[in-house]
Amino acid sequence: MEKLKETAKNADKSNEAAAEAHFMEFNAAVAEQQGEAMGKAAEDESKMLEIARRIAKGGIVPAKDEKALAEYNIDLYQMSKQAGAMAKEHEKYKKALTEENSHDEALEKAQEEVDAVGTEGYTAQRVEMEISVGGGEPQVVDISTADVTVGVIA
Repeated sequence: MEKLKETAKNADKSNEAAAEAHFMEFNAAVAEQQGEAMGKAAEDESKMLEIARRIAKGGIVPAKDEKALAEYNIDLYQMSKQAGAMAKEHEKYKKALTEENSHDEALEKAQEEVDAVGTEGYTAQRVEMEISVGGGEPQVVDISTADVTVGVIA
């Protein structure tokens, strides 16, 4: 009887060790997946910020990039467009950041035609955003808008 109890204790210890090893393997796999997802999210955020920077400097980016930025953060998109409308120089970017190897030429051509027409003196809305970076995570503190008259843009 004593030997049976000792064998049962040993079996319980073995089961606990096996379960702990299984949980450790599972947790390692989950951590790896989360790390990959966070890396992808950081990469996507980096692309969106680069698109916003290009637009804000007056750059002409592919329509796919503009759409992706608007879907990612409409406020950032609007602020970038407003800053870009006031830029003096307009650099054209052909390769879409959101598409690794291809872009839609028809949309790009349509964008070129729209840009070539230009707009004379129009009222636009300026969006200002105050962002706090305290605590490691950027957070929007305040958003305000104002009407602005913009001159000729070609």
